[in-house]
Formats: sequence, C-alpha cells, structure tokens
Amino acid sequence: MMLRSLLGSACKTNASRTHFLAALSRFSFFSSFAANPRLHNHMLSPNRSRQPNELNDSNQRGLYFSTAEFNSTVEESLQKWCKIFTNRKISEPLESIANILASVLKTNNLGEVYKHRKLVLSDLQVQNVNAMCEKRLQQMPVQYIIGEWDFRDINLKLRPPVFIPRPETEMLVEIALQDIKTRNVERVLELCCGSGAISCSLLHAVKNLSAVTIDISPDACRLCAENAHILSLTDRMQIENCAVKDFSSDDMFDVIISNPPYVLTGDMKDLQPEILLYEDVEALDGGADGLDVVKQIFTLASRHLNPSGSLFLEVDLSHPRLIRDLLADGGEDLTLLATHEDLAGETRFVQIIKKQETST
Repeated sequence: MMLRSLLGSACKTNASRTHFLAALSRFSFFSSFAANPRLHNHMLSPNRSRQPNELNDSNQRGLYFSTAEFNSTVEESLQKWCKIFTNRKISEPLESIANILASVLKTNNLGEVYKHRKLVLSDLQVQNVNAMCEKRLQQMPVQYIIGEWDFRDINLKLRPPVFIPRPETEMLVEIALQDIKTRNVERVLELCCGSGAISCSLLHAVKNLSAVTIDISPDACRLCAENAHILSLTDRMQIENCAVKDFSSDDMFDVIISNPPYVLTGDMKDLQPEILLYEDVEALDGGADGLDVVKQIFTLASRHLNPSGSLFLEVDLSHPRLIRDLLADGGEDLTLLATHEDLAGETRFVQIIKKQETST
C-alpha cells in the first residue's frame, strides 16, 4: 500500500483543499497556517515519531474535557483544537479538526465549516467534537474517527483495521477505467480489496461491469460487502475471503487490478504511529523487497488473465524497474506495457499485459 499523507486528500480534492485553506486564511488565527499549511506528503518520516510517554500519559488524557467549553462557536472550537493538536504534535492539526467539525455539522464539504464559523454548537455537538478529538489525540486516523470517507465520487464506510484508501489509488482507478471503457471489459478481478474502494468505484462508473474481489482479511471482506450493499452493487460483486496464492477458480478476466502490500519490511518501522497503531500491517508489509505479494499476483495473472488482458498495480517507487527485469527474466507470459506517475510525479503505477498466444 502506498506511503502518502495520513489524511490524504482531506478536503476530498486538491481544488477543494485550496479553497478550504483560502477560506481559513480569513480566520485571523489561521493566517499562518494558510501561508504555510502543515500538509505532510509522506508517511515515511521517522522524525515525526511520538515520544512513548506522549501517547499514554494518563495526566494528559482527559485534560481537555474536564472543563469543556459549552456555548462555543465553530470558529472557537476550530481554534482550540488546532492549538491542542499542534501542541501535542498530532499530524495535520488543521485538517483534523476541520474534518471532525464537518462530520459533527453533518456535511462532507469543508467549506461549510468556514461558512458556519459563527454558529454556536449545541452541548451535544460540543461533546461529540470533544469525544472525536480525544480519539485523534490517541492518534486514531480521522477516517476511522468519522467512520467514512470519499473516494472519487463514492462514499465508503471505514473502520479499523481495514486499510484506509489513499487519494493516489484514485489515479489507479482512472488509469484502469480508460482501458476498461476502451475495450468494453465486462468483468474484473480485484486482489487485496480492503474496503472495496477500487471495485466499488469501478462498478459505480461502469454500469455493465461486474467484479470478483478477494482479500485475506475477514474484516476487509465484511467491510467490502457492506460498502457494496450501501452502493447497491451487491448483485455485481462476488467477494471471496482468501489469500492471493490460494485463489482457486476457472474464471478468466480481461482486467485484474490491485493495490497490494508493497512496503519493504525494513521500512515498516518508519511508518507513522497512526498506521502502526490502527491499520492492518498485513495490508502494508510486502516482504524484504516489497514484492512478495506482487510475485504471487504475477503467477495468478498468468493463469487468470485473458490474452491481451491488463494487470494494473500500485507499487513502490523502486518497483517498476524491478518488475520489468523480473518479467523479462522469469519466462512469464506477462510484459510491462506502461508506467504512470502519482500526484507527486513519482512512478507509482504499472500496467502489465498478457502476451498474445502464438500459433505453432
């Protein structure tokens, strides 16, 4: 899975993030944040590790709730909690409290937080904000605190320990959609489906498309099924709880897609505490070179991909060259067709095709 910002696109899109920060700049308190927002781009940042006593200090827990301030406005709550998050070194403090307030206000439009900045929160709303912020102080990701998150044009239910889909994975879906629509693909296979973000997004975009999705985690399969049900996609999605290497079927597919575990084991220790504390590490750890599951996917794709079919993967930045060499040297009937860049301009996605069968 990719190593990007914990909140990812907290404002749902880059454009809305820009508008949101511009709006917040009109809060006098936040002018410094708008000028230099703490929008971290990478989870691999060892210097952001918390000191052990910061997370479990019983003297700190509950400190902000014994004297809860009722009759406070949205703006006052935003200011208060952004200061607390900043002092406690919680990543992305501004976006954290903004998303929490948006949830309490029952909107997924962060512009509404600014629009209603003078609104006096009810006692119940203040209590809800405080309870959610207490979870954030324990470094729970905002997506889990809110319990849902937008992915492309759909809304997904999220809960720990199922991996949180990142905004770059939306690009993987876009890349695959171009191929699916061009070739009129009717059935896809998703491996390591997690919350079902990829398959749900594909099926939502292409009404005649169906999908088989698999994941080794029972929690992931249950959440994927829940999201498919909410989005009325159940009749077009088949979900199987199994590992990639254990997938057993006679079915063939024109497209296989996956955002597999690809973090190098040696890099796992450097992940943000939010990830290590709450997200399923099996959805991240790809082995010594990050390619353990990817290699299993190649074996599966060789069996279940139709000739000229496409395999789309999200991988580590070091992997495209390794994958090209691996497929060239391994005698597989697969070949690397194209690579694509992520939001940061790094090569993050690969498209692999199955070679046409040659007549003898």
